[in-house]
Amino acid sequence: MAYLQAAIFDMDGVVTNTAELHYTSWKLMFDEFLHSYSVQQHLPFQAFTQEDYLYHVDGIPRQDGVKSFLASRNINLAEGSPQDNFSATTIYGLSNRKDLLFQQLLAQQGIKCFSSTIQLIKQLRQQGIKTAIISSSKNCQTMIKLAGLADLFDVRVDGKILEQQKIPGKPRPDIFLTAAKELKVEPANTLIVEDALAGVQAGHAGKFGLVIGIDRQGLGREIFKEQGADIIVTDSAELKIEGIKHWFDYQLQPVFTTPEQLNMNLVKQITGKLLILLLDYDGSLTPIVNHPELAILEPSIRNCLNQLSRYYPIAVISGRKLSDIQQKIGLPNLYYAGNHGLEITGPMLKHIEGSEFLAEIAQVYQQLLQQLKNIPGILIENKRFSLSVHYRLVTEADLKPIHQALNQILAEHPNLKRHDGKKVFEIRPQIDWNKGKAVYWLLTKLQLAQNDTLTIYIGDDATDEDAFRAVKPCGIGILVTSHKQPTAAHYCLRDTQEVKKFLEFLLQEVYLHESLGANL
Repeated sequence: MAYLQAAIFDMDGVVTNTAELHYTSWKLMFDEFLHSYSVQQHLPFQAFTQEDYLYHVDGIPRQDGVKSFLASRNINLAEGSPQDNFSATTIYGLSNRKDLLFQQLLAQQGIKCFSSTIQLIKQLRQQGIKTAIISSSKNCQTMIKLAGLADLFDVRVDGKILEQQKIPGKPRPDIFLTAAKELKVEPANTLIVEDALAGVQAGHAGKFGLVIGIDRQGLGREIFKEQGADIIVTDSAELKIEGIKHWFDYQLQPVFTTPEQLNMNLVKQITGKLLILLLDYDGSLTPIVNHPELAILEPSIRNCLNQLSRYYPIAVISGRKLSDIQQKIGLPNLYYAGNHGLEITGPMLKHIEGSEFLAEIAQVYQQLLQQLKNIPGILIENKRFSLSVHYRLVTEADLKPIHQALNQILAEHPNLKRHDGKKVFEIRPQIDWNKGKAVYWLLTKLQLAQNDTLTIYIGDDATDEDAFRAVKPCGIGILVTSHKQPTAAHYCLRDTQEVKKFLEFLLQEVYLHESLGANL
């Protein structure tokens, strides 16, 4: 079993508040170059942006950053050599120019540190956890000395060491693996703290025990999660030592301990109870697919749900619009909650939340269609009570204009809020309503929260966490996942096929008890 032995921290943006200085120096250098280049090539000037920084240069060696950004603009320059003057129009020349500007800004503004990260490092060291600092910057050693932080780290791996030992930079995991080797710890017993997407990718690729992403730029938790972050926060102050340690020995209980054997703890909880089954659709009853309309329910699962509904109340709670999820399931005796619970219906039951925002949602839909119409692979879905911006088929480079459009439009519509899902941005009314609230409402209206009942909620996404928390006092949450992740659920099913197997098990138990009752 893994246990926490060491923590490796990136410097810029995690320990030191120098990411802004890096961005400013990159922008000054590139804007000067781009202006000159656009005049020479008779092209319109396109400035270096915050998105360019985050997606092309943040957290990686300077030369790699120059190459990555220039490639994104289809600009080819000679490599040059490390000795190139900062005025040279080469890869190394631009890199050296950026470093000169950074040094000037650093001299003017000094070094600021994130006090919350410093406090976390001190707490870890007090508990005997080894610590290391890594950076693609060749200025790392100088900066941590100037900041008075040198005594907080057992190991330092920086840009100078990368160059001397010819260690590949991020997103390769080598810089972290080198630090772990110097600390004499296994990656599985080590946590990584990063703010750059390239660093998160590197930590994930190195199979480290815990990769924490600090989203200071507001990119969204799902972006960090896709790159490999296990936990996403906006500042180190959100991290607690107890929670971090718990991660290393934390493991969801599997519903199936063997391919055919159900977890006996779960069997004991189910036995003798009237079950209430609440299920998500996409990723739980059907696999995640590239196009929402292709998520078709297997006939065998539909039949299983139909049979179970003769004995248990069943509700499907989905991010899809109500009419869509009703059509996909096609069983009139079930309860349905669409748009993350904003629309609820079922036998003798109906409820709507957020109808006062329909006109504004329609307006935002038209704005998004207009601004994002030229992005290949994007799908913008108007579900009346909410919007979904699906980007599963969008290239990483095209995520930048999507973020820009969403941030701009939602700034003009404070009544609406963005939520991150699996390869989708959900735009919903800024009201206190979610899948968890829908669960509370259903259980209350149907008067199902009784001592002899047990509520089971099965879901796979971040949006299902509210529902897991809602059923915790009176039931069981089951997360559909094949990997470790923070959750309020109790158990896990690895995939939709195991969900199907679990539903079939419940149906067999029903038939068994019915048969036993008939023979008494």
